[in-house]
Amino acid sequence: MKKRICFRRVLLLALLIILLFCFFSCAKKPPETVHHISFTELGIPSEESYPKGDAARCPWDMIVYESKLYLGGGDFDKNAGPVTVYCYDTQKEGFSESGTLPEEEINRFLLLDGTLLTVGVDPKEDWSFGNYYTLEEGVWVRHRTLPNGIHNFDFLSFEGALFAGLGVAPGGYPVVRSTDGGESFGEVAFEKDGKAVDTVGHTLVRTYDLFVFDGALYATLSLGNDAPAYELYRYDGERNLFVFASDLSETVLRIKYNHMRITSNAVHDDTLFLVTGRLYAMNRELGVTELTLPGASLVCDLYEDDGKLYFLTAAKEKDGRFKTSVWQLWGEDDMPFVELFNFLYDVPPVSLAVDGEDFYLGMGNTTAKNEKNGTVLHVEYSN
Repeated sequence: MKKRICFRRVLLLALLIILLFCFFSCAKKPPETVHHISFTELGIPSEESYPKGDAARCPWDMIVYESKLYLGGGDFDKNAGPVTVYCYDTQKEGFSESGTLPEEEINRFLLLDGTLLTVGVDPKEDWSFGNYYTLEEGVWVRHRTLPNGIHNFDFLSFEGALFAGLGVAPGGYPVVRSTDGGESFGEVAFEKDGKAVDTVGHTLVRTYDLFVFDGALYATLSLGNDAPAYELYRYDGERNLFVFASDLSETVLRIKYNHMRITSNAVHDDTLFLVTGRLYAMNRELGVTELTLPGASLVCDLYEDDGKLYFLTAAKEKDGRFKTSVWQLWGEDDMPFVELFNFLYDVPPVSLAVDGEDFYLGMGNTTAKNEKNGTVLHVEYSN
């Protein structure tokens, strides 16, 4: 009897050792950083559209959609439109024009219920209506249905309705809502301290960003003249208005390297990540924390692919070149981010798109002319 018990103990101990070995050997290990990884220059697709070295060549945003990489461009400040949207066929490996849009700049691509969309950030027509565009059977279709849309900065779907974040004239509200699939839109009011927000007399009345977080819809509000406030509002669906949630003026700061207040955002688990040239994390209580990535002086973009979240950063070296790094959100307390690879290039990065093991980087110095502005790079990387 005692021998049988000892045998069972030995067997259980052996099984425990095997399980522990499997756990530690099979546990996901972070990848090692590839320093100075090789890349391929795919070219400057917009070189015929703008003067040599011009910042308007920069691909402000990129997205992979149905095996094609779509690129933004233009210049919001200098009115460099109309803008040709170029795309790169990732299977045939070549650039082509997907359409020319009557906008001064294209700087944001979005997916709306599976359809590729871009916003009309600065239309060349009159401002009685603003635009958004959907890609339908390979053709960009303009929807000129946003009332008083001097600028259309953001667009999304929430609980069966469409919302657009606009720049409007004083006296108006910068978010409009559609319940008929985008055929028509109506203004949505803003409320603070139980009173309607008064936008009269303010030269800047803008909602740069809309996002859904923790089941709620949020809109930013920039309101003012020389130093506009920057606030966050939560949508109240029962009353169809936005209610003040928090002040972001001192907590979400921006490094100006493009024409967007928040370049990109993404939700992972219970955290909202915001890229503004800096990197911020917002929790469910709307508390904001700035995150740092070692050695990075500029956080340029983020991109989500297959459930993984990637971050693009830059740092200027002593020789004048820029170190470009791509990081992955890892999520461990002692290792929240892992640097996948880095390389040196003449200009910093602007935008990132990822498709499996294919990483596409849009490059450009947005503050000075450079012959490399607008270059698209391709990196093959595997974990």
